[in-house]
Amino acid sequence: MKVRVTTFAVALASTGLVGACFLPGFEKVDGTGAGGSGGIGVGGSGGGEDMCSARWPAPVTGTSLPTDNVAFALAMRTIDIGDAAVATAPGFDLDRACTCCADCSAAQTCTPPAMPICDSERGRDNAMAHFLSQLQKTLPSPVTSASLQTDITTGNWTILSRVWGYNGEPNDDNVTVALYGTVPLGTMPTWNGGDSWMVRADYLVAPSTNLDDASVKSDLAYVSGGVLVATFGNAGPVKLSLSGGFELYLSSAVLSGTLELADGRYRLHTATLGGLWSMPDVFRSLNELRPNGMPVVCKGDPAYEMTIKPLLCSLRDSKPGFDAPAPCDALSFGTSFTSEQVVISQIAPAPVPGMPCAAGFEPLGDVCP
Repeated sequence: MKVRVTTFAVALASTGLVGACFLPGFEKVDGTGAGGSGGIGVGGSGGGEDMCSARWPAPVTGTSLPTDNVAFALAMRTIDIGDAAVATAPGFDLDRACTCCADCSAAQTCTPPAMPICDSERGRDNAMAHFLSQLQKTLPSPVTSASLQTDITTGNWTILSRVWGYNGEPNDDNVTVALYGTVPLGTMPTWNGGDSWMVRADYLVAPSTNLDDASVKSDLAYVSGGVLVATFGNAGPVKLSLSGGFELYLSSAVLSGTLELADGRYRLHTATLGGLWSMPDVFRSLNELRPNGMPVVCKGDPAYEMTIKPLLCSLRDSKPGFDAPAPCDALSFGTSFTSEQVVISQIAPAPVPGMPCAAGFEPLGDVCP
């Protein structure tokens, strides 16, 4: 079997909301070059591996051609959001500070409401893993690594990614990357390259049915030393539709992984996706959480008022958009995963939103004390 390995890292960032407390380097001049799993910081101008920080490299300019035409689609096959082992939870060093690391900088660039959350290896930030882990001790969680993996295995859910305009080489300073939500496949995936997934219509800019018109897309992506980096300008938070009707909105999102080309098919492995879940988007996500058409949490519910909201508010570890100390107002997020090449067949209607909470009891617009 002929195998070619290329390391990919996709930095999907909204520069309108830049930072995990202080998140610099989401423009094409970032030269941190930190190494690590998932292709973080491999190649580029930043040098070798930084044991205190997981970052990504700068572009190699002048490496793209108008004839670049490599394109492929991938579907997530395995996933771990860190809820089962928070000490080793996946993610990225979004604030360039390694909290609780003995030999690394622990400077806090936003002020947490409680004791700081310890980062995992190399400063990886993942407050959401801590939230889900603690929530499961008292309440059923709306999403877990196990539930997401079950839905992937049965063909009920995945996340699609698509890359096009790529030259297929280790360096290309102009490619395009998009992410899409899906509807159930209708059967168990075979993972042989022929699985045909449909893209949800709400992941395209209405009224277009062209996959190039993705609502979660970067036209500023590049590949540097085998690492793919994409920024999203002022496009707003990156929307990720998880299973069970859970919509996650991430600012300054980053995705990375090692890309293999084997038997004519691409595969992404040792991959990581991370970003910031700002508190307005946290309450927006809770407001839209309606599996089976019914709301899960509403203001006034004891579970919401006594457990869910206080826990979320206490775990804030980040603040988008500020480069100076200020109160934290976001939760960091991270997940590790693998993806396999698939076919995107057609466009499917977005799921019906379902019944909201009663007027005046919607979590949307709620705030932490």
